[in-house]
Amino acid sequence: MSSFDELMSLQNMEMGVVSRTLTNFKKLGQAKMTRAVTRQRLATLKETYARCKELDCRLTLAADEKITTIHAYFTQNYFLKCEEYYHEASDYMAEVLECHEVSNPTPAAHDVSDLNRSFRSSSHLPRINLPTFDGNFDMWKSFRDKFKSMIHDDQSLTNVERMHYLCSYVKGDASNALDHLAVTNDNFGIAWNILVSRYDNKRRLITTHLQSLFNLPSLATKTSKDLRTLRDQTNKAIQALSNLGRATEHWDDWLVFLVSRKLDKSSRKAWELKLGDTVEYPRYRELEQFLASRIRALDAITPANASEKTTTTSKKKTLALHTASTVPFSCALCKANHLLYQCSTFLK
Repeated sequence: MSSFDELMSLQNMEMGVVSRTLTNFKKLGQAKMTRAVTRQRLATLKETYARCKELDCRLTLAADEKITTIHAYFTQNYFLKCEEYYHEASDYMAEVLECHEVSNPTPAAHDVSDLNRSFRSSSHLPRINLPTFDGNFDMWKSFRDKFKSMIHDDQSLTNVERMHYLCSYVKGDASNALDHLAVTNDNFGIAWNILVSRYDNKRRLITTHLQSLFNLPSLATKTSKDLRTLRDQTNKAIQALSNLGRATEHWDDWLVFLVSRKLDKSSRKAWELKLGDTVEYPRYRELEQFLASRIRALDAITPANASEKTTTTSKKKTLALHTASTVPFSCALCKANHLLYQCSTFLK
């Protein structure tokens, strides 16, 4: 199964979950649509939709020009339909939560400290599946966007709840930057601004992604796994730089030069043979399509080679055992068909 087919299979499962969410939620009935249940369902929906968005990006990168023109996922805009299901379900759940807030207004409790309120609110917070952020610049944009989508912009959460989530998902250097702040309603905005001012450094982010391009691994052997890693690491950096406003669409020459120099000897030769007598310098899209084709071919060949090698080894072992079992024994003393220590004459 190709990389695209594997991603498509995962995406179909995730989109199926999103499309069924609202129907399954309504089956609960009004009595069971409590605040806690609704928040948990909404949090799960957001996690699933976040995975759908990530898979959609990976599918777009993995698909060649032919697939994007004939595959139903692209021609029938499956992801846009999934997005509609998501918004319909999340809007409905948000309205349910709003009804709970209207019917059960929270009384003002001026005599209770922010710290006590934060302790009580943390006890019922649903777990949200977010990646942790340890201060690695390469991971900041992904963490920032997911946190904003799933927590920061969630109007059903209070600031103290957002602060709890933030402290739960930052580690290492990022956590150290917030150590001096108590988990209170007022400190969430301060904490978030500290992280943004420290890690939303466009120049540093661009430098990090450029370094990942120049540190691409040099391949020693022609395996589909190594080629896939090279391609995916390159595309990840290109996409990140494009999102940061870099004109990556004009970088074909040096991208082709850089990536082709990292290929193993056999793949480099195949690439040059594919170019043939072409005098124009190739586009990066051509190299990407070549890599995708070669990865598919190696994926198809490797299992067959492994099976053939296993079969050959098994046959050799069977033949050796058969040969050993059919070799006649000859007594050195009486020449009969037995070993010397079994010879009656010798024993006497």
